[in-house]
Parts: sequence; C-alpha cells; structure tokens
Amino acid sequence: MALGDRAAAQQAVSRALSRFAFTPTVAAVARAAGLATWCGLTADGRLVLEAPEPAIVRLDGTAVVPGEGGCLPTGWEACATLSITVRGQHLAGSPIDLAARRRVEGFVALTQDGIEGWAWHPAVPEANPTLRILRNRRTTRITATDLSVPVSGATALARPRGFRLRCDTSTPTRVVGADGRDVLGSPLGGPAPAPAAVAPTGQSGTAIIIPIYRGLAETLACVNTVRATKARDDEIILVNDASPEPALVSALQDLAATGAVTLLNACPDDPDRNVGFPAAANTGLAAAAGRDAVLLNSDTLVFPGWLAALRAAAHSAPDIGTATPLSNDATIFTYPDPVEPSPMPGETEGAEIARAAARANRGVTVDVPTGHGFCLYIRADCLHRTGLLRAGLFAQGYGEENDFCERAAAVGFRHVAAPGVYVAHKGGVSFGAAKEYLLRRNARVLQRLHPTYAGRIDDFIAADPLAPSRARIDTARLTIRPGGSVLLITHGGLGGTTRVVRARAEAVRAAGRTPITLNGEDGVTLVGDTPNLRFRLPADGAALLRLLRRLRPLEIEFHHLMGHHPALADLLGKLGVPTACWVHDYGWLCPRLALVTGDAKFCGEPPATHCAPCVARWGQSFEPPVDAVSLRDRSATILRAAQRVMVASTDVATRIRRHFPGAPIQISPLEPDPPPAPPPPPRATPLHVAVIGAIGMEKGYDMLLACGRDAAARDLPLRFTLVGYSIDDSPLLETGRIFVTGPFKAGEAESLIRGTGAALAFIPSIWPETWCFALSDAWAAGLPAIVFDIGTPAERVRRTGRGAVLPLGLPPPAVNDALLNPQSLACRSGA
Repeated sequence: MALGDRAAAQQAVSRALSRFAFTPTVAAVARAAGLATWCGLTADGRLVLEAPEPAIVRLDGTAVVPGEGGCLPTGWEACATLSITVRGQHLAGSPIDLAARRRVEGFVALTQDGIEGWAWHPAVPEANPTLRILRNRRTTRITATDLSVPVSGATALARPRGFRLRCDTSTPTRVVGADGRDVLGSPLGGPAPAPAAVAPTGQSGTAIIIPIYRGLAETLACVNTVRATKARDDEIILVNDASPEPALVSALQDLAATGAVTLLNACPDDPDRNVGFPAAANTGLAAAAGRDAVLLNSDTLVFPGWLAALRAAAHSAPDIGTATPLSNDATIFTYPDPVEPSPMPGETEGAEIARAAARANRGVTVDVPTGHGFCLYIRADCLHRTGLLRAGLFAQGYGEENDFCERAAAVGFRHVAAPGVYVAHKGGVSFGAAKEYLLRRNARVLQRLHPTYAGRIDDFIAADPLAPSRARIDTARLTIRPGGSVLLITHGGLGGTTRVVRARAEAVRAAGRTPITLNGEDGVTLVGDTPNLRFRLPADGAALLRLLRRLRPLEIEFHHLMGHHPALADLLGKLGVPTACWVHDYGWLCPRLALVTGDAKFCGEPPATHCAPCVARWGQSFEPPVDAVSLRDRSATILRAAQRVMVASTDVATRIRRHFPGAPIQISPLEPDPPPAPPPPPRATPLHVAVIGAIGMEKGYDMLLACGRDAAARDLPLRFTLVGYSIDDSPLLETGRIFVTGPFKAGEAESLIRGTGAALAFIPSIWPETWCFALSDAWAAGLPAIVFDIGTPAERVRRTGRGAVLPLGLPPPAVNDALLNPQSLACRSGA
C-alpha cells in the first residue's frame, strides 16, 4: 500500500485472510486496501465477512449455515477448505485453507520422567495447540500453553508454547499434532532394535530408493535424471511419505502407471501418516529384497555413469559396505569447499562437474568414517548383516545413516567416498525452528550410541584425505581454449582491483583465450576460482610450476601481489612469457597500499628508508610482511621487465615514474569520462549529499564523520546519505545527519544514488586514488562531485568540469561551508 500498488496490496490481504486466523486488525487493513467484500475465520471457528448480500458458505463443497456469531458447525476443524461466495464469486480470502491452519510446528524430547517440548500453529498463533500422546494403543491429550518457553531460531512472529507430561517412556511414544503429523522428535522412547534385512539374493541390478514428501519440480527432475541414467536391471522405488501436495501425488501415480517406477506408501498400514525419512527409507530398503540399494534424496540430480561408478566403488573390495559420491552440499563430501556448501548447480554445470570428477578420479576410493544419506550406495550383504535404519531412534531424520554406518563398521565393513562421482543436491530442507532441535537431539543420540564417532569425524576433517581428489577435479575443470591462457595475478579481496580483474577476464575470453586467476591469501596462492588448488611457496613451488605450464600461459598480468609469497614473482619468471603490470593502488611501493598513515594523513611519498616507523606503528597489508625497501626493489624488478605498465591517469603515471624510472608506462583510463559540463545551477537548501562506496579510513571516514557532527552541531541545512557502508556505521548514524543504505551489488549503484534524491556527490577520499569508481557512479547518476585535491579524482573533475576540487586538509566545517556555498573561496571549480 505504501508503494501505491493497490492490486498487490489486495492480493496480500487476501492471502492473509485465506491462510491465517482472522483478527480485527486484518479487517482494518482489508478496508484500507480498498477490498469491498472479504471474509475471514477466527481462531475459535467464527466466520467474519463483509459482503453486500447473503453469502453461500461451504465446507469441503457442502453448504452449511453458520450459527450465532458466525460459529461453524461441529467438525469444521477436520475439513480441508471453507469457501464463501456471493453470486458464485469468491470473497477475498476465500477459499480459506483449513488444512494450513492445522499445521503444527514443534519439537518433543524425552526427560527423566516423561516428555517435554513445544508447539504452535503458525497460521493460528493465538491458539494453544492440542497434541495427542499415543502409547500402547492409548491416547492422551495435552494442550501446550506455556508461552515462556525459550525457543532459539524461531521467527519474530512465532508464538511457541511449551508442554510437559510425566509418563512411562519404556514403550514407544508418539506425539501427534492436529495436522496428523508427528511433532519433530516423535516417535521416542522404548527399545529401538534395527529391523532385519533379507539376505543377498544375488540378483543383478540395484534398487534406487527415493523417499518423497514435498517438491513437485525437484522430485520430477530427480526422477527424470535417474530414469535417464539407470541400467535395464535397476529399479526405481519411489516412497510417498504422505505428501501433502496433491499435484505431486498425482504425478507419482502417473509415473507408476507407466511402469517406469515402483510406487510405495511409506506407511503401508496408514498411507496418510507421515513417518519421516528413516522409516520411509526402510520401506524402500525392504522392497530391495536382497539387492544392492541406493538411498537418494528427492532433491538431487544424477548424471551419466553415476550408478555404475558407485557400484564399482562399493564392490572394489570385499569389506566395503557403502559408497558416497561428492556433492555441492554434503558435509565432508562437499565439493568444491567442504567448509562452505555451494548452491545446487543446474543440469549443465552439474554435468560438467560430474565429467571432470570422472576424468580426475575414475576408480578412486577414499576411506571415510561414515556415509551420507543424500546418496548412499549400500551393498546387499552389508545391509543384511547390519539391519535397516533405526527409525524409532532418529524420528524424522538426521543421523540415522551415521548410526547405520557405525553398526556396519562394527561387523567389519568399511565405508568409502567415490570422488569420481558427483551428484548435485539442493539441500536446505527446513523444519522451521524445530530443525535445530532435531539436529541437536539426534546428535546426542549418536554420541550416546557411538561415543567415538564425533571425534573421528573431527579427525577426518582435520586430515582432509579428500583434498587431493577435489584438487584433481579442479585441475580437470581448468580446460584451456586453443588460444592458450592468460594468468591474472591478484589478491583475494573485493574493491576496484577485483572489478578490473573481472573485466580483464572477460576481455581475455573475448580474445579466444582462457583467463586463470591466481589469488593471494595469507601467503598462499590459489589457482582459479576454487579453494582446492592451494600452493604455499616456496615449498609447493615445483607443483605450482608444473600446473602453470600445463595451462599454456601466453601472458601474465600482475594486478596485485598482496597475499602472495614473494617467491611467486621469481617462479612466474621461469615460464618465460611476456608480462604486463596494472596499478590499482600503491601496493607497488607502499606496504600500507594507500600512502596514508594510521591517523588518516597522506604520507607525502617519502623515500623507502623513511617508511619503517609508519609501518611499525600502523601495520601493513602484506602477508608475509615486507618492508618498504624490499617491496620497492621487488616491484622495480617486475615493472622493468614488463612489456607495459598500465595506469589510468596522468597523476598515477607521475607518481609511478617518480619511484620507478624507466617503467614502460601506458596511460589508459578504465572508463570513458563524460564530456565537460557547464557549472551546475545554484543548490537548493536543505542540501542532500550522496557519499558512495565502502568508506574506510583512507576513503575519508574521519572526514565524513566530522562533517556529519559539524552539520548537527551548527544545525546546518545539510544531510548525507552513504550509498554503501563504512568501517563503523554506528557513529555516522548517531550524528542524525548521515543515513547509511548498506552494501549494494554490482550494477545497483546508479539507481540507488538516484533514489536518494541527492543534489551532489561528495568523495571524501584522502589518498591519491588511481581511478575511483564511486566518482563514475556519481556522474552516471547525474550528480556533480566534490573531491579533494589529490589523485585521479581531482584530475578527472578538472578535466570534465563536473564538480569542484577542495584543498586537501580543509577542516570539516570549511568543507560543509563549501558544500553549501559553491561560490566560496574554498571551493575551486574543476573548469
């Protein structure tokens, strides 16, 4: 409504009326949104509506007459939909989704004398949920009422209510919500033996078991890739775990009708009961009937050769029980970075990774302490001797496959990773706030059953025996075009350097060559966009040189040496290819990069022998550390050997020549500046000024803060918006004169600047910037810019006349006066 989109506002109100309990506030919003007719249902089942004439009310298609006060007939709670129409047209909010209102989110766990937990109805947060406790064919009801229960991970609008029940838990106990589903953590209590599995029958083929609950598109995509890659003897067994999505159930039934798959209900005795992943998987494993089996999540994509390679890995030694592939999101099996899962790739990218994995690691197996249930190949003899999953212990899932692997190891089976196989995995299936509780609960179960399990996982992560396999995949993915490659040497950070390197990479591709970045990170060189090809020099120098020669580089571009070991330059010299150097800051001569001291003063570019006290006091940006004399000597060698040294302005060329005479400098602006412009019209007050980018000390943070404080102290008609962020936003905001938008993505700056309504831009940078993309963004948004008289920004403003130049070191009050009064003596026109 605030955005003026009345149609979207009405749709939003209609969805709220349909899916959530009605409150009087919603009525006010509905009227404000301009809805003439609407309906809602209160938490206690009273129908509220606004309509010009009598409405027809139907429960699951059957007409009913509400009682006094709009009360619905007894039994309405069990219905699926409530529709309210006038002359055949649904009122806004109709049909009301009664099934959604019954949904329960919660968690239950054992205590010393019974059970306790929490629950709430997300669609009816005002209601106290009533739960059924099922034990020994007896039903007990309990209502959760304790609003003081602490629940971490809950959303701001959640209203969880606690409950506690003293009871005997020596027999299995289920806790079921109004939606008929077990609350997470249920079932619990009682013994939990592993169900037996039949002996191997020697049948050929593998049973591919896919438990299914939600996700029509994801499930069909998964099944389609399995169908396209399985052999004739393999069987796809889909296990429907009481899916609440009619379209998904219908699609599964259609698949089964074609004979392409076998469709089972997870709970054959009660098809409408959702039993969770472990129990659903057991239904499929039992149907495997003595064959090898694969447990496969329904949100995965498989690629040609996956199943044969997993089968070969599992049967490569008689004592192997399970095999697990790599994936984008699979804990210790994650590629490329096991520390940070990556988004699920599409089919094309996933297939490319799968092909590279097969080339790099065909036939390789690596011993692992456990398998992973997203895609777990289980040999029939291992399944028979170990038994099925212990669903009674692990409820809806997490950890059941780890328990299985521990039990299998106890009877003599090993578990392996098959790094020659890659399966894409969407992951991130959410149980709401209860997921965290279920994970912790099942982790405690695992720890109690297998006290050494967690320690062995930690040891595996520390040793990382899959690292060589991941590195081989990365190497296989470094496919070089016939035109050869160009090595781009840079740091691992963000900012203008990274922006230029990306642009250079695109230019290299456009020229028919392959760009390969070498990123520096704390003295380690990383090859390509991957965490796996890591080389610590000088120890790994020979290996890095071998890899780089395989990449057939035709040229090397030095963009930044920060983060790299000094030995890298000598190693790259052994390649014997032409080099070019780019100047993005003053890391070629200043260990602090920007020629600025720690108290925000331009240093004046003294001789290198004078830099030691500054670096000792204020620190530096290089790792391993380097003194200014050694840095300049090293840089001089690289710059003199280069075919060209690229700078963006005359100002940069002058500074580089001063320290590195004879460097083959070429001036090439990073972007075309706009044409010269006439002086802007007089500025209106109050004046709104935009400041752009990531504002650190050298970018003028202290100046901006002081200007904001001065504007507040003198009550000037002046305010600032920082389009971006700073090293410490809070003091800026506390001035009351500076607003901070927060970080923005590439390509968003211009629209964000225009959206501020600012009349001009202020670039408070105090170092001799080598270009300044913030200035370009300001001009693109149509704003003149005020800059200090230092570096390329001042040169650009003078050349174009699109702004003005202030003396460096001008006090903040004088800066504010110049911003407000462009005719003041302190403000010198760029013209």
